[in-house]
Amino acid sequence: MKFAINLNLCMHDQAKGLLPALAFGPPQDVIPAFQDICEQNIFSPELQVIVDYFEDTWIGRPQRRGRRPPHFAINMWNCFDAVQHGLPKTNNSVEGWH
Repeated sequence: MKFAINLNLCMHDQAKGLLPALAFGPPQDVIPAFQDICEQNIFSPELQVIVDYFEDTWIGRPQRRGRRPPHFAINMWNCFDAVQHGLPKTNNSVEGWH
C-alpha cells in the first residue's frame, strides 16, 4: 500500500511539471503536446482543476471549429525562441540575477 501511495505521489509530481514544461517547446507544438499530455490521463481529479484552468487561460478550450482564443496568446508566454537565442527568460534583471 505504501508503495502505491509513493508511486501515486511521484506521478502527481511528474504531472505537475508537464504543464510548465510546455513553455519551453516550440510554439507550434504546444497545443499538440498539451493534447497528448491530456490523453494520457495522468492527472488526478485534484489536478484536473489546474489542467482546466491552464487550458482556459494559456491554451484555449476546444470548440466546434478549432479552439477559443486563450486569455494569453501562446507566443506571449512561450520561451522557446528566447532560450534558443540565449535571451533572458524574465524582463526583470534583478530577478534573473537571483
